[in-house]
Amino acid sequence: MSADRRQLIAIDAGTSAVAAREAFAALRARVPQLPPLTTVFVTHAHWDHVGGHRYLRSLNPAVRFVGRANNADELALGASAHEPTLRSFFGRDFRLADVLTYQPDVAIDRPVEMVIGGTRFSLLPTLGGETRDALLVHMPNQGVLFTGDIFMPYFGAPFAEEGSVDGLLTSIDQVNGLAPRLLLHGHEPLTRIFDSTRMLAELRAPLAWLREQVLRGIAGGEPRAALQQANLVAPTLERGASSVHLAYLVLRENLINRVFDQNSGYWQGGLQGLDTLSDADHGAALLDYLDVDESRLVAAAQRMAADGRHELAAATLRAALAYRPTSGRLREANRDAYTRLMEQNQEFNPFKLILYSAQAERPVAQQGGADDTVEGQGSALTMH
Repeated sequence: MSADRRQLIAIDAGTSAVAAREAFAALRARVPQLPPLTTVFVTHAHWDHVGGHRYLRSLNPAVRFVGRANNADELALGASAHEPTLRSFFGRDFRLADVLTYQPDVAIDRPVEMVIGGTRFSLLPTLGGETRDALLVHMPNQGVLFTGDIFMPYFGAPFAEEGSVDGLLTSIDQVNGLAPRLLLHGHEPLTRIFDSTRMLAELRAPLAWLREQVLRGIAGGEPRAALQQANLVAPTLERGASSVHLAYLVLRENLINRVFDQNSGYWQGGLQGLDTLSDADHGAALLDYLDVDESRLVAAAQRMAADGRHELAAATLRAALAYRPTSGRLREANRDAYTRLMEQNQEFNPFKLILYSAQAERPVAQQGGADDTVEGQGSALTMH
């Protein structure tokens, strides 16, 4: 709400019209005498931040959406995504068409100052770690900075060709230069993990070190798996606070993946990418050419799981099941292996959790609805 209490201002528009409507209803229940919605600041044009824009426009035809001028590039990238896959993350109410019709009324391509109802906003374009159309929304008088998803630990959606480690490092410098008292991110877990400029300042050097180690490994022909298994820990990390340790570990796997993806071809170190073999081909090697019967294969996968090698167990069973899709024994073992991977990743990686849940045939219900998935309400509308 603006300083004069005559205008309502929103940050982002949620994942869908349903999510935006429910968020607005919750706000109105808490603050019954709401002024009209006049302005929506869009931190970036990702699916889960603009999907509810039509509903917000229905609240007031004169509402202004303020976002980056280069949003069309991000929307074009989003348009290429597989909608059923997106719906598995964002819920059954998600519609890609609702995202693609978003356009800002006020397009920002340089720092802009706005005063709305007596409240001052500084709008600052940034690159960030997730998308190229990021916008920082700064309230300098209150010491509050809305960062959107510039510190999203996946460096863009894992299934999209986006994200920038250099952009994240640059944004750390930009955010620290503003010296806000409070950082508010586009998702609540990010606000907990990246909670202060002090921890971001400490985190920057370990992340820069990790990026250089990955680039050096790529140049030396190291396969991605070897870099992931090397347990790369920056020398300066030990002296950092526990919050810095957590943030580094949350970012590490995805930073390696993104840098590797953006700096190597489809033929990679360790002969990765040269063959055209499917899971079913690997299953044939196990079951036909090596004559491993199903009982022995399941027992081997169970031993792998007992040793903590859940990915190896799941990959082995997935290959066998791809070759013998009607085998009930392999299917049950495959479900168990992916259930273990769900348990392993449930607190750290929602993308993996949801994809593993499909393999485990155990859909993850979203909050507030048994028929949708966990991410369906994950990007709640934030209003101020």
